[in-house]
Amino acid sequence: MIRNALRGLAAMLAVAVVLPAGPAPAHDFTLGDLKIIHPASRPNLPDRPMVVYVTIANDGDTPDRLVGARAPGFGAAEIHESVMQGSTMSMRPVAAIELPPHDSVELAPGGLHIMLFGAGHLFKPGESFPMTLVFETAGEVSVDVQVEKPDAGQMGGMKMDHGTTGHGQSGHGTGQTGN
Repeated sequence: MIRNALRGLAAMLAVAVVLPAGPAPAHDFTLGDLKIIHPASRPNLPDRPMVVYVTIANDGDTPDRLVGARAPGFGAAEIHESVMQGSTMSMRPVAAIELPPHDSVELAPGGLHIMLFGAGHLFKPGESFPMTLVFETAGEVSVDVQVEKPDAGQMGGMKMDHGTTGHGQSGHGTGQTGN
């Protein structure tokens, strides 16, 4: 009887080693001391840019900076920040995002984000696309951006001003890289 119980326990342990303990982890990528956590976007609309959100953790002792991005099938990529001007949220390009040592930076709605212009495809939830992030010190890393259904109210009902930023125009110069 004890022998049968031990065989049963051994079988259960073998299954536990093979099967994950819970849901699959979010898709993360690593480049040296940098961890790129769950790059995601929303479905795009015709003739409108896509926005990429991600968290970047710097587990090292040296600061770094996100200085650019590029994605096949898009005309240009820019790093942006959202800022309140009166009662209107507007966006402006930034040259880089500082990544302090032993800290993380979240690119999220209403704050820092990556804008991708000139999509050659309309993306739907469940699809993904490749993107390369460019860091000043660590170099480049390719990631897969997951297209996810937008959450209701993510932008907090704020009015967005897309008309004054000059998105995708070469006049920005900072934070812009093409394919």
